[in-house]
Amino acid sequence: MTPLRLLYAVQGTGNGHVARAQALVPLLLAQPNVRLDLVVSGTLVDVGLPLTPRERYAGFSFRYGKSGGIDWFQTFWANSWWKLLRSIQKTPVAEYDLVLNDFEPVTAYACKWRKIPIIDISHQAGVRHPGAARPKHQDPLAEWVLANFAPANRCLGFHFVAQGINYRTPVIRPTVRQLKRAVDGSVLVYLPAYAPEVLLPVLMGLSQRVWHVFVRPGTPLPQNTPEHVNWHAIDQEAFLDRLSRASHVLCSAGFELPAEALFFGAALVIVPIAGQYEQSCNAAEAKKLGARVLRSLHRPKDRQKLTDWLGLERGHPVYFPDETETLVQDLLRRFRENPQLPDYVRAKS
Repeated sequence: MTPLRLLYAVQGTGNGHVARAQALVPLLLAQPNVRLDLVVSGTLVDVGLPLTPRERYAGFSFRYGKSGGIDWFQTFWANSWWKLLRSIQKTPVAEYDLVLNDFEPVTAYACKWRKIPIIDISHQAGVRHPGAARPKHQDPLAEWVLANFAPANRCLGFHFVAQGINYRTPVIRPTVRQLKRAVDGSVLVYLPAYAPEVLLPVLMGLSQRVWHVFVRPGTPLPQNTPEHVNWHAIDQEAFLDRLSRASHVLCSAGFELPAEALFFGAALVIVPIAGQYEQSCNAAEAKKLGARVLRSLHRPKDRQKLTDWLGLERGHPVYFPDETETLVQDLLRRFRENPQLPDYVRAKS
């Protein structure tokens, strides 16, 4: 059998995409007659990739402010649109039989323009499903961006709730599934859109539990931090250790960390990043599974909600089946049988 030349393209603007790659890449490498390469675009990743990328592109990355939102000025000026276009022009997608794309724009547009088979294998594909939850106030422009940031007409999407054969529950990494829980009543915090000096006044008055706050390496930390607040530079081993011990998780409304917290049964509060519509969609869906949602950390009523939440012992574990290997095997088998993959055409929205 002729080897299948496969390219896996990962969005590198958040650790969640890489966390999913940590589960999928070893499975893809283990498939017979598959030659796999990896590319990544974006510059805001703090956890390791499971395979050395063939290419790293600047891509497109959002820049966060200090108080829970996107810094649009920095986002505009920090990204080079010329480099993005040059990367699309030069990326060697024509060398591959199939591209698997996790919300990565460079290879997505290169495949679209060169008519290379591509499958959107991402959480964003799950969010786009017409049956997925939406916030009270929908944003047509944001919906368009979500659909066109990394276009592909076939998909395998992941979300908190499965929506059918092409739309499955989260990929929980083996390293997370194998963690031994040793809950000590602590709180894990990951809020990349909040600066430590903004978070500290909130946490200082919540001394009934010990807080472990993870920040990007090199982030300036405030002085005179009380004993119940601990700062950690993001490190995968340390992060997983704290996740295994935490009874409570406070994080942004991404996908992978909230999914892992729900999987473990941690009491979960999520704070959507202001201006990031996908996170508002995630919050609406995660709320169905017991997550609490805060729109801010600054108002007195937000502090009261956090206090009430800390009074909970923990949440209830959510069952996310371990079906990743079966999904990978099925996808590659069906592509070999019929490269058009008619049953992987995305649901209309």
